[in-house]
Amino acid sequence: MSGTAAATAASTVVTLAVDNPDLTTVPTDGSAAIWIASSSGRRWSKITGKDNTLKTVTVETAYANTESGKAWGIGGKRATCAGSLQAFKDFGLGGWTIDIQTGETITADIVVNTSNNAGAGPSVIKSSAFTGVWGTQPILQTATSGVAGLDVSSCSNLIIYGLELKCTAGSPVEGNSGIVPKSGHSDFICVIACNIHGWYDGLNGLNGAFYRLQDFACEQCEIHHCTNRGVDMPGDPCREYKNYVHDNTNEGVYCAGYTHDECVYANNGLEGLHQVANGNFDQITKCTFVGNGASGSGAQVCGLWLGNNGSVTLEDNIFWNNGNGAGNSSGVIFNTNMRSGIMRNNAFGGSNQLASITNSLISRFNDITLTVDPRTSGTDFALNNTAGGGALCRAVSDQCANASATATAPDIGAIQVGEGGAGGGAGYAPDFSAGFTG
Repeated sequence: MSGTAAATAASTVVTLAVDNPDLTTVPTDGSAAIWIASSSGRRWSKITGKDNTLKTVTVETAYANTESGKAWGIGGKRATCAGSLQAFKDFGLGGWTIDIQTGETITADIVVNTSNNAGAGPSVIKSSAFTGVWGTQPILQTATSGVAGLDVSSCSNLIIYGLELKCTAGSPVEGNSGIVPKSGHSDFICVIACNIHGWYDGLNGLNGAFYRLQDFACEQCEIHHCTNRGVDMPGDPCREYKNYVHDNTNEGVYCAGYTHDECVYANNGLEGLHQVANGNFDQITKCTFVGNGASGSGAQVCGLWLGNNGSVTLEDNIFWNNGNGAGNSSGVIFNTNMRSGIMRNNAFGGSNQLASITNSLISRFNDITLTVDPRTSGTDFALNNTAGGGALCRAVSDQCANASATATAPDIGAIQVGEGGAGGGAGYAPDFSAGFTG
């Protein structure tokens, strides 16, 4: 329903009496919101009460101005993101969801604003059009110089799920980043099942140029063909799980350490993963590094560069054919100041035998030497069963201690046999039908 004569009075009560709508069916459990063309800045607010006799609705957050004769609407769908930019700013009290069902081309940043969301659960930007099968995400794209996909400045407790963010600008500049906080630090953002490509940086938390992505997590995303880095956040740790980061001009991921599990880093011009020195703990497990460092020199000709001054766990990873044969062309390069660590069940081969880059403070167990490519093909990172290749990586890892007497040993590397290719397979499909609860 809609009208042209909403009246606000700097309170939580909105009067619709001039238009005289029937409010009988309007829910007050928080599942409905009203839009008003208010001059106060805010245009959206959640409906928490109504009076069908007085023709008023009570809203969660007041419209600040006293004014009348304003267009309004309850229910329905907005036609475009670009025509509804205020929705991304007004939904920040937590527990709100914006569902993007169709793609479009944008010419200005989509600026997102969320509050601390205490007690209300996260805010969610998602797509119900995404079926869990890769390639069904709606595409938000831009060809405009300096325009970001989502500007998450000062956001907190935000989930972004099931979108494709694409830049087609001929020469992207740093403002052309898929997800970036341009005007204030953000924290507790989780990006899930998104395809992010063509930007200057896919995910940009580079403090100085813009602001930081603090306490950031990224799961089952494909981040590729960015003209600088796939992920650029050297001031903060990044939690990664099952990402496919490939074919970025410089580093695939450039961050301040933390956890990277079951990810594929392939064909990035410099390092697949570069961990800057930060004095904390790094854990890189069950990842696959292939073909990284071809454009680099010195320490940048490698699959993984560890600049950590703390400790590292490096287990069940595959390193194949990283580097271009120059300088320190290697699978892994350690910072000599690293205080402790463990390397276990890692496979090395191609142009990056581990050789002279060991560190006396790192305990090493069960290195595996690959003599042939372990992949099914150049574009499928599932393990082949070739002697000297994928066969050496199958069923050589470990189960949880004493938790099963019947399970077989898992494989090493990012893709377990039978799981499907990186960035594809059955997809990632959590159930948002009743709201996101965890």
